[in-house]
Amino acid sequence: MTASPPDHPLTAGVCAAALKTCAWLGIVSLVLFVAATFIALLVHAGPVWLASIFTGCAAQYFHARLTFDRHLFTVLARADADPAIFDTALGHLLGARTRRPGRTLADRWRGTRRLVRAFLASLALQTVLLLVALAASLFFGR
Repeated sequence: MTASPPDHPLTAGVCAAALKTCAWLGIVSLVLFVAATFIALLVHAGPVWLASIFTGCAAQYFHARLTFDRHLFTVLARADADPAIFDTALGHLLGARTRRPGRTLADRWRGTRRLVRAFLASLALQTVLLLVALAASLFFGR
């Protein structure tokens, strides 16, 4: 088990930078999603095609959340950032009555790490399903 990252603005900056480097994977997912949708319209769309398209939707959702988190971590990386004011503003934006008080940067880091893993898993599944659907269409005409 790894140690928690320190509660320091630089930690938020590192997280924002890491999320920025993942941004191109969202473009890859979008291209796969558009390709699967376009090809599915041209051929008889079987369940594997549809699974690829739905998995692409999930990947795009996770990518949008990670993009949002990247911008939030950029705000938290500022030296004058006040996490309590940040949580209050975020709560008002998202319509939550109260955000969990005292949420540390380490908690935020772990939540973002879970989102990254979910995004990567959905992107991997999307890719595999698209390849299986392509192979089935080429070899079996489905």
